[in-house]
Amino acid sequence: MEIDNSANPRAALAESAGLLFGYYMLPRKAHDPVEQLNATLSAITLTPKRKLVIDWEGDTDALLPTFDQIFTIASAYQAQTGDAHPIIYGGNAQLGNLTDAQTAQLQSIGAYLWYARYRTQPIGIPDAPFSIFWQDACPDDDGCHNGMLPIPGNRGADYSRYNGPAGDLSAGWPFSASPAPTAP
Repeated sequence: MEIDNSANPRAALAESAGLLFGYYMLPRKAHDPVEQLNATLSAITLTPKRKLVIDWEGDTDALLPTFDQIFTIASAYQAQTGDAHPIIYGGNAQLGNLTDAQTAQLQSIGAYLWYARYRTQPIGIPDAPFSIFWQDACPDDDGCHNGMLPIPGNRGADYSRYNGPAGDLSAGWPFSASPAPTAP
């Protein structure tokens, strides 16, 4: 497993600027999920403004973790950190194809979804408060698909929209002791 040694300094800069920060953990199918989580947790510094985000993606089926592995990581993260709401990031191939039973499992542990769905509308995204973010690309400096204002000079960057009032996001991050966000 590869650890980005610049993550903690970047998190500190983001936090000092008043931003919320999510460490991405990109687990792999071939490795024990709890061992991957433990290695990640030993390398990062969680604070009230920093949270782990479990990134459920893979370039090939050989790399892509199974649902059971992702659920194991989310459950173990919750047990080890006390975080009431693990966040799972992924696209339509994973999050858009959850079965009812898998959705119920994730909801049973209070997991939230950060849904990468590069469309002009947030189609196919499960209802709030289960899905709390919708990620989209901002193709140019003139405007983003989802109505967010771009950051000048940051062409092509990904932007995420919170599914609720901004005050809830700031007050609740990292959602460890907060109630579920309210729908917009």
